[in-house]
Amino acid sequence: MWIIPALACLAFAVFTMLAAPSLLTRGTWQVRHPQLALGLWHGAVLGGSLALLAAVALSVVAVLNWEHDEGSWLSGFEIALASVFASAGLIAMFGWGFIITRRSGRAFADGRRANDELRDAARVLSYRDERIGGALVRFVESPSPHALAAAGPSPVVIVSSGLEELLTRQQLEAVVAHERCHLVRFHALAQRLAEVNEACLPRYAGAKNLSRATALLIELIADDAAAEQAGADALAGALDALAGAGAGAGAGAGAGADGDGDGVLVQRARRLRTRAIGDTQPLRGGAGAETDAPALGD
Repeated sequence: MWIIPALACLAFAVFTMLAAPSLLTRGTWQVRHPQLALGLWHGAVLGGSLALLAAVALSVVAVLNWEHDEGSWLSGFEIALASVFASAGLIAMFGWGFIITRRSGRAFADGRRANDELRDAARVLSYRDERIGGALVRFVESPSPHALAAAGPSPVVIVSSGLEELLTRQQLEAVVAHERCHLVRFHALAQRLAEVNEACLPRYAGAKNLSRATALLIELIADDAAAEQAGADALAGALDALAGAGAGAGAGAGAGADGDGDGVLVQRARRLRTRAIGDTQPLRGGAGAETDAPALGD
């Protein structure tokens, strides 16, 4: 009866595809626990994918181990169902495997190249290098206030002269701590995986929701890490200063993708200040039912 566990795995895969996005976007718990929310989002995708692969594998096993029982009509129906599902599943699996391999390879290659170019440019243009909170920080001349995290073999945080002039020293250290969190927790990889998933399933709303939620949640995770290291007031002040300077469209501490970045920065600053009293407000950005703004990203 291999077909029964195969159907159970298929049902679980369908459930995660249809129900997980709705369940994971209810309430405001994601804003309070972004690390848990990010793990559940990616866990649902991984679990659903593994369940689908298991369903195909079990169907193949059912076909290979089938023994006809002349006294049972169910035996013939079972093998017919298993054969159809196994054949369709194998074709789909190889097809999607080819698509995922091509698109993920291209996406990761583009990401590595972009990081390499960013690190090289920062090394050439830097007018000062400094260690701040365990991170190598390169300062570059630019009137626009921004900070960027460039991952790779030699990760670096890039800070513009405009940002250094805008913020106090404590606020600058908070922004660097935020960027360093992205580096040490491999947030770029999580975002890249979500983008590859969306590219492979462009018409599936859940894939788009995963990409949007990932982009916002990694910002909230980095906010929490920076607040713990450098102080919530310092980071909140930095976010408010960036919003006041109109830097929401490109600020390293979380840029809006739709031109509403300044508003998102203000909301994130408010979140940091209200966490201590437990008054968590819905945050627009894609992590919850009331978060419908496009995702954020550094």
